[in-house]
Amino acid sequence: MPKGTEPAAAAVYTDVNAAGDDVDLHRLLATLIEGRWIIVAAAIASLLIASVYLGLARPVYRANALVQVERGKSAFSAEFDNVAALFGQQAPEAAGEMELLRSRMVLGRAVDSLQMTVYAEPQYFPVIGRAMARRHAGEELAPPPFGLAEFAWGGEVIEVVHFEIPQRYIGRVFTLIAGEDGRYELIDPEGSRLLHAPVGKLARVALDDEELVLQIDVLHARPGTQFTLVSRSRQAVIGELQGRVRVIERGVRSGIIEITLEDTDRQQAADVVNEIAKQYLRQNVDRKSAEAAQRLAFLDEQLPAVRRDLQAAEDALNRYRNREGSVDLEREAASLLQQIVNVDQEITKLRQEREALIRRFTPAHPSIVTVDAQIHDLQVLAERLEQRVRGLPQTQQLILRRKRDVEVGTRLYTGMLDSYQQLQVIKAGTLGDVRIVDRAVAPLGIVEPNRPRTLMVALVLGLAGGVGFVFLARMLRGGISDPELIERYLGLPVYATVLHSQIQQKLRTRMRRRSERENYVLADADPQDPAVESLRNLRTALHFATLGADSNVLMITGPMSGVGKTFITMNLASVLAMSGKRVLMIDGDMRRGCLHEYVRRPRDPGLSELLGGAQALEQVIQTTNVDQLEIIASGVIPPAPAELLLHRRFAEMLADVSRNYDHVLIDTPPVLAVADAGIIGRFTGAALLVLQAERHPLRQIEHAARRLQLAGVNLRGVVLNDLRSATTAYGYGYGYGYRYDAK
Repeated sequence: MPKGTEPAAAAVYTDVNAAGDDVDLHRLLATLIEGRWIIVAAAIASLLIASVYLGLARPVYRANALVQVERGKSAFSAEFDNVAALFGQQAPEAAGEMELLRSRMVLGRAVDSLQMTVYAEPQYFPVIGRAMARRHAGEELAPPPFGLAEFAWGGEVIEVVHFEIPQRYIGRVFTLIAGEDGRYELIDPEGSRLLHAPVGKLARVALDDEELVLQIDVLHARPGTQFTLVSRSRQAVIGELQGRVRVIERGVRSGIIEITLEDTDRQQAADVVNEIAKQYLRQNVDRKSAEAAQRLAFLDEQLPAVRRDLQAAEDALNRYRNREGSVDLEREAASLLQQIVNVDQEITKLRQEREALIRRFTPAHPSIVTVDAQIHDLQVLAERLEQRVRGLPQTQQLILRRKRDVEVGTRLYTGMLDSYQQLQVIKAGTLGDVRIVDRAVAPLGIVEPNRPRTLMVALVLGLAGGVGFVFLARMLRGGISDPELIERYLGLPVYATVLHSQIQQKLRTRMRRRSERENYVLADADPQDPAVESLRNLRTALHFATLGADSNVLMITGPMSGVGKTFITMNLASVLAMSGKRVLMIDGDMRRGCLHEYVRRPRDPGLSELLGGAQALEQVIQTTNVDQLEIIASGVIPPAPAELLLHRRFAEMLADVSRNYDHVLIDTPPVLAVADAGIIGRFTGAALLVLQAERHPLRQIEHAARRLQLAGVNLRGVVLNDLRSATTAYGYGYGYGYRYDAK
């Protein structure tokens, strides 16, 4: 090993981390280009998975309806505004109405009306059955593939109008099997047959000392087709519906409320939304009608008493006039009478209102407290007016009081009677505070899955996954591909960088399959291949590699198997021979040597026979199809290859061939796998270390170089093989092994 190699190699541990911190955009781009087919494959796979999902996923539809809450208006018509104002009717706030729409009261009525507690559905073939049935068009039943008649394949319809079971069977699955002639069988959760009944008739059967009641009005299915029948808990269905129904207000304080529901059945989505709106409107109307009925009941109680009081006041006034004669009031007394009548009328109305309120609230309620305060103020005013009355003459006082009673009674009775008649009309024609603006219709468009969005997300995820995999694989490899790093941190010159060859891959495949071909040497099959051009550059650099060497014998080795050292040996020898040099190749790997396969020559006799003394040198040298190129194969696998290499015959053989050939190239086993390379290298003039781009961490290269140095090998430089891109990221790791299991 040249001077300075060891210190340079030791510098790896101090400088390589700093170099690894630099971000090279060109190197990152090269990594992406190198892994472009992996990225494309990941994107295609992701799109295929998304397409399968879109084909199998159940479509989700969205139905909506609009409800208007009238703000600041009475629920009654304009001609009854005074009556509505008298009883304090106000339009409810939209926020409260939205909560009412989601209430168990409204949703429970919708659940009961649509019988949503009963779940009946055909049984489909796992995974693909539902999707196939969904794509079936027409009312005819789809034929069952492969004779699987127990599953539904399209066109099946079931309508259950009544399903009543004992409480302990709520939520458990019953199986219904379509039969011949419009009949069906019902199987309980334990698998026992419960009943065999016709469609359209109510069927009853005893079930655990209780009764099961079932009526099916529509059953369109092939005999033998199975259906799932479940009676779910009403509370659970309402809770599920509360989670699915979305209620929002359109605009700010617009009073327009939107009810939205998503479902896999487009018609059911519309039916449920419309039923919710209908039940909400009904409860609103019922509430207003009940309020009017309550006020009518109150007036029914009050009218007879007011009428009796009015009749008594009129009788008293008539008796006084008959006894005393006609008495006229002065202008001042007449004005005072009008004020007293107005105050008394207001007090009476407030007392009636308080009596109505006390039926709903406690005396401490703010509404009752306000009414009490108003009554107190009016009573104070009435006392003042009464004091003024006492100042009148006795006759006028009496006539004034009699007329006041009659006047107050008449106005009160007339007003209550008028209100009574208006409330009768209101009760009969109550519309409520809300109205349905737009009813839900069966939606045509699919909400989920969103095909463009799903495919776009799948494409992005596929590309991201592919990019991530490429960079992760690059990080896990931890190998280097930059010749500058090898020279900088190991002090070993890189004599050539051999590019990756697609043609060589095809040749290797043919060689493994033993396909008919004269030879599998890339330099002969395609002399213009970029990899061959790289080896021509190596041929030129060999002059400097062997400069000052003891012999023209060159060892080509690598840290581990599978790095391409045999490929380099074969094609470099071919390039040298094509330039007019006489070249000998020696397969020094007596364990797994394969150099002979490239030129379609037998493995034996070879090096093992020569070193064992069984064959002479002339008997083991074989010609090839390349002029001036000859080969010594590895021979039969010996029991101890390393011991044969230590025999003097090996050194003598190298001395002989060195005199007879211009170049002698020896392909050896991996350095880190066995000791053979170190033994062979001591008898050679120089050695080249073949590295595969992006495979070896710097520590591994340094370890291989150190082992050769300790064995006394003249390691002159490196050949970087199988370079796929101009520059790539690099890294290193410590966990490599020395298992020798490939060429």
